[in-house]
Amino acid sequence: MRKRDRLQKKRAKVALNKAIKKFRKALQGAHATGTPEAYFEIMALNVLLQLQGLFVKAQLMSIARRYKKENRSKQ
Repeated sequence: MRKRDRLQKKRAKVALNKAIKKFRKALQGAHATGTPEAYFEIMALNVLLQLQGLFVKAQLMSIARRYKKENRSKQ
């Protein structure tokens, strides 16, 4: 695997983990405060987290497809 692709995979996973941590922190804050604004923020972060998860999955699948094609062409 090329270094560029390894770094791209790592960056995607790190970004997803940061989003998950941000969501968990907001969830704890919302439970502590109990305000409607905090719960609305949780809903918004949940949607963003799902979209980011789809984006990361698409990135990882494109890298995997690229290497799958290379391996098939070598045979």
